[in-house]
Amino acid sequence: MSEERLPQGSQIWLGDSEGTPPHWGGVPRTAEVLGRRRLPAGAGGILVRLEPPLPRTNGEPLSVAILMGRSSSDRFDALSERPIVVNVLAPAAGVDIAKNEFADGELIIQYCPDAAATPDVLPKPIDEAAFWAETLNRIREYIETHGDSRVPAHYADARGRLDVIVENLRWHHAGHGGVSPGPFPGIDYAADLDRLPGWEW
Repeated sequence: MSEERLPQGSQIWLGDSEGTPPHWGGVPRTAEVLGRRRLPAGAGGILVRLEPPLPRTNGEPLSVAILMGRSSSDRFDALSERPIVVNVLAPAAGVDIAKNEFADGELIIQYCPDAAATPDVLPKPIDEAAFWAETLNRIREYIETHGDSRVPAHYADARGRLDVIVENLRWHHAGHGGVSPGPFPGIDYAADLDRLPGWEW
């Protein structure tokens, strides 16, 4: 399904957005194709109507936007085979989203979601609470087995690398993440670790 073969009225499904810009909550959206658009540097984009509209921190919810592949490998013709990642672009102040061609600075990335031809192939959003419970249990098992919380470099258990996760937790706890919400947004991982016998920052 290339950009040229996405007829007006066809649908693309959008899943949760990752990282920065922030999540919109994981509720899939449909993006009805309204037509092709020319973007800066010769890139191609697709004008779409979003249902339900996407929330924005500044301004009205986004009901019409431009989609473009996030990277050169994220092409719309791959949608029939696999999900891709797209940029959801909104117009800068005073720019008409319906025009056919855009110059540098006229579009602003709002989200970077997964896109798919059908909703059933969209990646499932991560359940942060369940992932943290599993991670905390892995750290507990490590402490019980090794007698301390100093996970060495390159250490992995049956579920994968643990050293990177523990290092990331300590790094954020030390304040190196700045205003970042940390590795488990909305979860007080520090309090859970403080209660864990044998844990040391």
